[in-house]
Amino acid sequence: MATTAAAAAPVPGAIPAAAPAAPSAQPHPVPDKCTNYKNHLQEWTQRNDQKLPAYNTESKRDHHRLEFRSTVEVGGERFQSARNHSRRKDAEQDAARVAYEILVTKTVNDDDHTDALGLIDQGVVFCKSILHEFAVKTKVDQPTYSADHPEGVSPMTLFVSSVLFAGNTYTGEAATCKKDAEQKAARVAVKSILGNLYFIVHD
Repeated sequence: MATTAAAAAPVPGAIPAAAPAAPSAQPHPVPDKCTNYKNHLQEWTQRNDQKLPAYNTESKRDHHRLEFRSTVEVGGERFQSARNHSRRKDAEQDAARVAYEILVTKTVNDDDHTDALGLIDQGVVFCKSILHEFAVKTKVDQPTYSADHPEGVSPMTLFVSSVLFAGNTYTGEAATCKKDAEQKAARVAVKSILGNLYFIVHD
């Protein structure tokens, strides 16, 4: 007579094995939290005698989650956030970032490099974009960044970044987050490049 193996009896006090956790959904990327692009964009409009930015944010449900996409109007032009966001304020920050980087890059590409140098001194949030665009136009390798903590300072306090571009290394001032440190290094590089262009043009 065939016999069947009896199921093992549970051990008293044993804790059942936990079921594997379901993978969590990845949130949409959000703008750099070190930088308030809405403030920078508003300051840009005031410096250039433009109306204050006007935001229009729309929402929709995607897989039972509410998402936002924002558009900002500045100087008769409209700029849309690069992606959807789970929060309205992140969508507006993203739209402001897109607008600010495009508008400032246009200013830097103007022939009057003295105005561009003054603008760069007032903010750094667009300097990496400018350096990237310059590399594309001049067909040189893209800049590479490195960041470290300055000696004698708490590791979580400050970052100092350097950028290698066209065979030269530029080091920026210390910043409280890595992304701002990289922007400051890019600003040093951009100011050096624009300064050289200014003297070449006016030589």
